[in-house]
Amino acid sequence: MIAFFAAASLALSSPEAWAPPPSEVLTAEEVATDLALMKETLERVHPGYERYASPDEVEAAWDALRAATAKGSDQLSFYLEISEFLTAIRCEHTKGELPNDLKGPEREGRYRFPARFQAFGNRLFIDSAPEGSPFQRGDEILSINGVRTKAIVKTLIRHVSYDGYTDYSRRRSLETDGDLFASGFERFFPLVYGYSERFEVRLRRPGDGRKTVSAGAITQAEWNALPWGRLEKKADFPDSITVAYPAEGVGYLRVASFVNYRRPVSPAAVLDPVFEEFEQKGVETLIIDLRENGGGSEDAERGLFRRLIREPFQPVSRQYRKTLDFEGLREAVGTWDESAINPQPERWTLAGNGFGYERVGDARRPVVEPHPKAFGGDIVVLSSEHNASASTFLLRKLQEQPHVTVLGDRTGGNVGGTTAGVLVFLTLPESGVVVRVPLFRYSAVVEGARDGYGVEPDVFVPETLKAFRAGRDIQLERAVALAAAGR
Repeated sequence: MIAFFAAASLALSSPEAWAPPPSEVLTAEEVATDLALMKETLERVHPGYERYASPDEVEAAWDALRAATAKGSDQLSFYLEISEFLTAIRCEHTKGELPNDLKGPEREGRYRFPARFQAFGNRLFIDSAPEGSPFQRGDEILSINGVRTKAIVKTLIRHVSYDGYTDYSRRRSLETDGDLFASGFERFFPLVYGYSERFEVRLRRPGDGRKTVSAGAITQAEWNALPWGRLEKKADFPDSITVAYPAEGVGYLRVASFVNYRRPVSPAAVLDPVFEEFEQKGVETLIIDLRENGGGSEDAERGLFRRLIREPFQPVSRQYRKTLDFEGLREAVGTWDESAINPQPERWTLAGNGFGYERVGDARRPVVEPHPKAFGGDIVVLSSEHNASASTFLLRKLQEQPHVTVLGDRTGGNVGGTTAGVLVFLTLPESGVVVRVPLFRYSAVVEGARDGYGVEPDVFVPETLKAFRAGRDIQLERAVALAAAGR
């Protein structure tokens, strides 16, 4: 783990530079208090605490965390250490958040890297940059502020949470991560390598060799405005919809997010007009693009699913939780659903498989019925390593449908059922660091689902560096060809 630093010492002397948020120094006793509460909460509450890691592996991670912070820490360094520790649980929904009093300065400061990039292995390539930037799309980033890119990637992904055995998907969080309000790179780079108002970047440009350029940092608002990937990423479900018609009789629907809790809308209000238009235009084959969708809300996912199936489908067989008892924790935890930490005991019974408590009546949860105007033609669904949580679950359910073909890359997430649902937010009293802890563990009814693994597409078409630099979307090209051939 990374030894702590006093963040205040990194404040820059230039008046235009943004000093990092003040980070209070914590004594060894204060650190120990926070770690004891975090350990108690995870052990008592987290239903996937030892789902993928053995007790010995988890305890070894605790030992490393205690050793790294034994002499005390500061808020930002402590957050960094906690983030690395939480990856040992291998649950994408279990991650740390900055102390609330540091979130504002972190979002407002001018310190973000002035470009978006895409990762291919341990290599990073410029995707977009502000007007007047020295970067060009396709430039390979060889080093940043004297640190080689390969070392940066290997270091930063150690702090990125992931599900089960999908560690290959962690690099995607470096590109974009809504939970971190930007990306894993933007969150962790300054904590590891220091805050900076300028970046010295060594590049390799196709046809022009290597060069070193200097670029000023930008704000989060400016970073958010940069396009990323195939299209600009939208964080909320109602904004994430794109409709197109790439070939005769072929419709295209991009749903880049299922997040429907920040500005909730009726999924029907969003999707009904879209599918009515497909019907009016005589669409025979439909391409559903979920490649930038990292999950979100069940109502949005379910609303789309109902419009793509033809027969009733049972999505979940079991729902579990670790405990019904929050005695001694209530002052430290909060959630958007208070009923989750005030459960009705009659709705839960002790499970016989060591999972804790099982939801009564969920052995046969109500099936999902097809929408009255569900799409009647063949469907091609695009997948990627960005998929996780609800989007991975949807992809695997759709893969069971005989009229659906999943095309693209393997996904993150867990086809065997997520550890998610309602989250509680544990605020550590001394540091203010917030830890997200999921309350529910789900077991999926999906034939052949391997717990801890993502979706393997029916037609494997990974993104390639050659296509990226050429500005081609080879996955969509293949999907259009497949859809047109099947008409």
